[in-house]
Amino acid sequence: MKNTLKKIRKFTGILFFEYILEEKLFYSILRRYVNETDKVIELGAGVSSHIRIIYKDIDITAIDNHNASITKAIEKNIYTNYIEGDVLKLNDILEANSYDVVVAFDLIEHLDKNQGEQLIQLMKNVARKRIIIYTPNGFLPQPAYDNNLFQEHISGWSYNEMRNKGFKIFGINGLKQLSGMYSLPIIRPIVLGIFIRNISWLILKLLKLEKYSFAIMCIKETK
Repeated sequence: MKNTLKKIRKFTGILFFEYILEEKLFYSILRRYVNETDKVIELGAGVSSHIRIIYKDIDITAIDNHNASITKAIEKNIYTNYIEGDVLKLNDILEANSYDVVVAFDLIEHLDKNQGEQLIQLMKNVARKRIIIYTPNGFLPQPAYDNNLFQEHISGWSYNEMRNKGFKIFGINGLKQLSGMYSLPIIRPIVLGIFIRNISWLILKLLKLEKYSFAIMCIKETK
C-alpha cells in the first residue's frame, strides 16, 4: 500500500504541482515554527520524518512503541537518536523542558480521546518552545496494517476543537470530502482526484476556509 501511494504521489506531484503546494502550504509552515538549530523529538515517529526533509542536519530524537518501525528508521538513518517506548509515559522517559519542539505527526488519532488529551499535556511538559500536532480533520476510519496494530484510527480531532484548545490551525491537503482512507482521493481516476483536491487546497487557503480541510496542522506555544 505505502509503495503504491509513493509512486502515485511522485507521478501526480510532478504532473499536478503537488510538490509546489507541499512546499508553499506545508513545509513552509514547518520552517516557520521549527528552526534548524532546534532540538526536536518526534512522537510515534515511524519510518519517515517531515522535519528531516527540510533540515538534513537537525537534531531529531524519535520515540515509537513499534520495534519494527524503529528498526526500519535506523536502517534508513532518519533520526539522530532513537527511543523505543510508550508516548503516554513521556514523564518517565524524558525530563520536563528537555526539547525545543515536540511534534506528533499522524499520532493522536491512534489514541482514544482521554489518551489524546493526556498526550497533549505530556507534549507541553516536555517542550521548551512549542508543540506541533498533525492529524486528520475529524475522525477518519482506518484499520491496522503492516502488522502494526498501532495504525488503527481510534479518535478524531477537528479544526474547531483544536482551535478551542488554543492551537493555531493550518488546513492541509484540500477539501475534506475529496479524500478518504490513507489520504487517497475519492474521485477516480486517482490522478484526476488528486488534481481536483490540489485545486481545492488552493481555494480553501485563498478563501480562508481551512476549517473544511482534510487534515490540520496544530501549533501551540509553550513558553
